[in-house]
Amino acid sequence: MGDHETEPGREAERIAHLHWLSALIPADAGWLRLATTSFILSLVGLALATAAYILTYPALRVGLMNDPMLLNAFTRQIVASGLLIVFVINMIGFANYRAFVTRGNEGRSTAAVLGVDLFTRGLLFFGMHVISYYLAAEYYGSFGGNTVLALQVVAPTLAAAAWLGNLSGVYLWATAISALPFFMVVLAQGTRGHGRLSDGIRSALSRLGRAQAQQARPGWQHCVLAILVFITFAVALSLFATLLALIIPVSRG
Repeated sequence: MGDHETEPGREAERIAHLHWLSALIPADAGWLRLATTSFILSLVGLALATAAYILTYPALRVGLMNDPMLLNAFTRQIVASGLLIVFVINMIGFANYRAFVTRGNEGRSTAAVLGVDLFTRGLLFFGMHVISYYLAAEYYGSFGGNTVLALQVVAPTLAAAAWLGNLSGVYLWATAISALPFFMVVLAQGTRGHGRLSDGIRSALSRLGRAQAQQARPGWQHCVLAILVFITFAVALSLFATLLALIIPVSRG
């Protein structure tokens, strides 16, 4: 009887996790704590992504430094539109992390766990941009007050997101702050599984110098793989947006 009672605890110990994030978002954390932590980390991610964007475009950096009106408009756009998008996606991402480190794969394959998270992220990113652009046109007169035009420019805008071509790219990369920890623990847990993906993860970690006995414990090698997964996701999202823009062109005139 005692052995059966301790089995869930032993199983929980075998689930990969990150100590610092599990301390911030423990398994018994309520939604208020989850939301608060997600909001703070979203601000951090947004600040880092915005800094990278400004550094990428020297002309923009000079303009922001010399033109207070441009700086105000730039900041207002990020706060009014981007922060909500980043916060919602990151909160879902951290909720996924909390659920995973509590219950593990729950019988699902590593590919299925990653696939569901990536699909959810992509759907939310597109969907929240659609809502944001529609509301901006309907209530604030953006896009000349033309809601159809607002919806048509979503895909062309997101087509440049992967390469930080616009502020949508800033929002996309800001969501990496929740994606990378989740990918790291899923990849670490995946080394205990079977199949091509698990074999590939173990092989990649070995090439990065991770000892086989430590592959189920997240480290910097897992972070490298997680970054590659996120880059692949970002590029795929932008390519999908590019294809969608070709199918649904922006109205002329």
